[in-house]
Amino acid sequence: MNSNNRYTIKITVIAYYLAWAVSVCVSSTILIGSHWVVNRFGNISIDAIIYELSQSMEGVDSAQIRNFVIWCLIPIIISTVIGILLSKFFYRIYLRRFHKQAVKSSMKGQKRALQSAMCLIPIALLCVSVIGIPPELHLKEYLLSYGAHSDFIEENYFDPDDAEIVFPDTKRNLIYIVLESMESTYASKEIGGSYPDNIILNLAKLADDNTSFSNTDQLGGAIQRSPTRGNLAGTGWTVGGLVNEFMGLPLKTPDDMETSYGGDYALLPGAIALGDILLENAYTNEFLCGSDASFGGRREFFRDHGDYIIKDLLTAPADGIIEDGYKVWWGFEDEKLFKYAKKELTTLSTRNQPFNFTMLTADTHFEDGYVCRLCEDKYDSQYANVIACSDRQVAGFVSWVQQQDFYENTTIVIAGDHLTMDTNFFETYNLDKDYIQTVYNVIINPAPALIADDTTIYKKNRAFSAFDLFPTTLTAMGATFSGNRLGLGTDLFSGSPTIIEADGIEIVSAELPKKSDFYNERLLGKNDSTN
Repeated sequence: MNSNNRYTIKITVIAYYLAWAVSVCVSSTILIGSHWVVNRFGNISIDAIIYELSQSMEGVDSAQIRNFVIWCLIPIIISTVIGILLSKFFYRIYLRRFHKQAVKSSMKGQKRALQSAMCLIPIALLCVSVIGIPPELHLKEYLLSYGAHSDFIEENYFDPDDAEIVFPDTKRNLIYIVLESMESTYASKEIGGSYPDNIILNLAKLADDNTSFSNTDQLGGAIQRSPTRGNLAGTGWTVGGLVNEFMGLPLKTPDDMETSYGGDYALLPGAIALGDILLENAYTNEFLCGSDASFGGRREFFRDHGDYIIKDLLTAPADGIIEDGYKVWWGFEDEKLFKYAKKELTTLSTRNQPFNFTMLTADTHFEDGYVCRLCEDKYDSQYANVIACSDRQVAGFVSWVQQQDFYENTTIVIAGDHLTMDTNFFETYNLDKDYIQTVYNVIINPAPALIADDTTIYKKNRAFSAFDLFPTTLTAMGATFSGNRLGLGTDLFSGSPTIIEADGIEIVSAELPKKSDFYNERLLGKNDSTN
């Protein structure tokens, strides 16, 4: 055998092993990774997965990394190694039985059959892995939508620039509390929830005593998920929830991730957020969280849409909240977060200008939540105990705000960012399959005119989403604007139909994932001013 033939054989063998390694690795990643995602995050959308994969790991909880390594990365590596060993086994069979006898015509058919099998097995593995993707990811619907175009967003988008937003002469402060994974589902069945006990006693009472919009005539909230298609596109995770509530828009997968969601470019630079509007009206904007605000692009979002003061894990030591090097859970627990919030609000209230203070809790994050020193061991489920603890802490914080001099002219909005990602929690008591899980909301101390006009008659039996909280929050602050619409959201105080009420949840969930030239070019468009 000459050197050229030997070289050709070596290249062929290397290509063969490489093809097997790549196919097995990709197949394992698809199959193991998709099941890990669903088991870990629940009914999450592919948009959320793609978005998070595009972000850096800066600020992520180390426990999540360990879980990924143990239950996802290591099994993928083991599967890949086993696949390569199997490929070597098959190749040795090929060499022993057929390669040396390849010149014999009687063996050519068997040789071709084995060669075909050796090539088809990796392809079959890829097919099996795709077929094995959990239905919770709604891959089929995503792929069908990705290839389709829709004008739905363009036709239903109300540009805040055209809304003639007018604030009262005495502007109201805003405290916006975003509660991690807070559902109305956690209340008891008797008042509209689905849990055997009411583990959000205080939040349920706040909702009953104030303005809380509901999809039923009892405690309810914003609809995030359609029965057949899963989460509405661009919803269902924290940053998506922030965009939903503060822009009235879904956070959809862009065509060009690098220039749309990364680098020096703004997040949705063509859209206007609540922070942009308030900044233009001389508000001081501040965002507080107990983790690194950079995680998931939160820092960029609040930086680019409202020039927020950012307070987080990185600033807490210098502000005397924690010691240098302190870290639990995603950063520091909510007990310290509320302490930090009181300190910041005290400072903001001394300034001669209105403020918008937004904060994000984390103790109720998946999986099972974080047990702090304030948690009681009342329920069999750790997550239930953590939720109940968060409920008490939020109520205590609201009570503190109500005792402050600035409260009279301050509106408080409390809303969950999305449905829970703790998939095991509801399995402990068999959540009714027909029950509609909703995201919690309440508005405390809205503008006096709203109470005088009794516009809260529109708060029950509403089919609405997080998009609608954007214009509703501005109205709660006493602002007025034309059309009762901003972004894709509807002012719930107005009684005008939301996009879900007008078109139905199934149509909205089918149209939002489709490619929108308006969304890509206008809202996601590259903004040179952000360079």
